[in-house]
Amino acid sequence: MIEKDNYKALFNIEFQRKRELERIEKFLRGEVIDLRNEISQLRTSTEYRIGLFFKKILLLDKLIKIKKVITLKLNRKRAAVEIEDENQNSQENSLIKVISENEIQTLFIQLSNNKEIGGISQLNSIFTSGIEKNKRVFTLNLSYDFSARDGDTKNLIPKDTIERYKVNKVVFSGIESYEFILSQKNLNSAKKINFLQGPDYLFPGNETKLSQFRESLENVDLVIAQSPYLNNIAKFFNSKNSVNITLGPKETIFYDKHISKEKILVIATRKDADKGLRFALPVFEIVRKNGWSVIGFGDLIAPELAAEFDEHYGRINQIEVAQILQNASLLLDLSIYEGLGLTVLEAGMCGVRSVITRKGGIESLESLRNELIFIDDPRDLDEIVQKILKFEYPLPTAERKKLVANSGNYAWEKGIGKIIEEIENV
Repeated sequence: MIEKDNYKALFNIEFQRKRELERIEKFLRGEVIDLRNEISQLRTSTEYRIGLFFKKILLLDKLIKIKKVITLKLNRKRAAVEIEDENQNSQENSLIKVISENEIQTLFIQLSNNKEIGGISQLNSIFTSGIEKNKRVFTLNLSYDFSARDGDTKNLIPKDTIERYKVNKVVFSGIESYEFILSQKNLNSAKKINFLQGPDYLFPGNETKLSQFRESLENVDLVIAQSPYLNNIAKFFNSKNSVNITLGPKETIFYDKHISKEKILVIATRKDADKGLRFALPVFEIVRKNGWSVIGFGDLIAPELAAEFDEHYGRINQIEVAQILQNASLLLDLSIYEGLGLTVLEAGMCGVRSVITRKGGIESLESLRNELIFIDDPRDLDEIVQKILKFEYPLPTAERKKLVANSGNYAWEKGIGKIIEEIENV
């Protein structure tokens, strides 16, 4: 049995290493494709053709005899450059023609083109819903992840061209986006909407950003807070207009299949030290002895940590997360703070009860509070173990239905319309 467990641990570690190598390879391949595209564009440019032309000229012995030819060709090249510049400007302004007089009604500032990353995914879902109602809604990515090449450039504004546009409203999430807005005159003068998802800058290690965090709440036209807890923070920092609209998981993805649950404990792992994995690791051996399997997903600081789980799937998409939760019975979330706690809502909508620390966001959701099993001190390992082992397995049908219904009150479909309306009314 010990030998079997050792092989299982080694398999988990190698699986994590393989996933990481695949992600790196995907990134590098995407980077190479972009580089080749850039080289191809340069090779078709006027400057490149002129360079090749002069290279050939330098190889000729009789420069004087072809002086007239050079002059004639250069004149033609200049004319071609002017035509090409006009064509290039025409292409660059194609978006401008779509949005009369360079005007953007609403611009979403997103941290990355990788839309599978937590808060970016939520903000992007608002953007895509906004397009359906108003074609003058556009987005801009502050960074580019080559491993997430999706080819979707619909209503996308290149970052280095944003100064050409008149922007009426700008929607953002996070300090990096707020700093970019302040650096652009046309964005700084636009009406600003802060989609507030986390209180990260209130905690140790983020003190240098605290003043900007405060400004991003005070100096905007609207704060849309993901939880009552975040809404209270906005009001504490004198936000002139804030509203709580919780945008939870999509009920088309996260739902209860009404099947028998397995004795599986699920943990979402992240590299941030404040997200609680270090408190969870010591209890795994004990809960396993009591018949529980431990399954994890997400990022790990080191592949070797995968050996601590029965299964660890790395970074997976929402559909894959839902498939795990639809078979599981408990979620363990020991993070120190959360603006909302989306994973707990995902679990609840799949009929999975959560053992969590008191962290602000999720416990401020009134209809869900009584459905959660709270840990008062994540450093108390005995408390964590006891809360897991005292869980009534399987969860009675009536309680399971109540958990699903109360979690569903915060589903994406119930909040998205309200958010779009708030943005349009600014």
